[in-house]
Amino acid sequence: MKNNQIAGYVAGIVTGVTYGLNPLFAVPLMNAGANVESILFFRYSLAVVLLGLWLLIMKQSFKISGRQAVRLLILGLLFTASSLCLFEAYKYIPSGLATTIVFLYPVLVAPQQRKAKQRKILIFNENRDFLFSPKTQKSAVRDRLWWSKRWSKRVFQISPP
Repeated sequence: MKNNQIAGYVAGIVTGVTYGLNPLFAVPLMNAGANVESILFFRYSLAVVLLGLWLLIMKQSFKISGRQAVRLLILGLLFTASSLCLFEAYKYIPSGLATTIVFLYPVLVAPQQRKAKQRKILIFNENRDFLFSPKTQKSAVRDRLWWSKRWSKRVFQISPP
């Protein structure tokens, strides 16, 4: 196994564990009278300061393009909605159940990702030269062929081609 893969697995596990600890800290604060918006505001304010310090220590650039700013705005809105909904769910259902539902997102998102992949292939067929570089075109054709072979046999395989 490659070191990059090991680092990826470790990062994924740490993410799961730390995100799973949300209710351990949020529910007692909510029970003590703190509102969801305040909890999230201070949580993310602290995160901004810590990440900013990390970027300074690592001598990373804060520079982003306009296109990146738009994407980050959209991601920020989605992440805010996700956090607000999760913490609001803690008020109405057991925190373990709410967090488990959040961790079901791969199962809930997979069908949409498949549909999106099919749509990209359709776009690829119609606007191939405009949208993709030659390397990406070859990859998309290979992926489409691989999926069509697997799909036609109605066999779901996890391993790549």
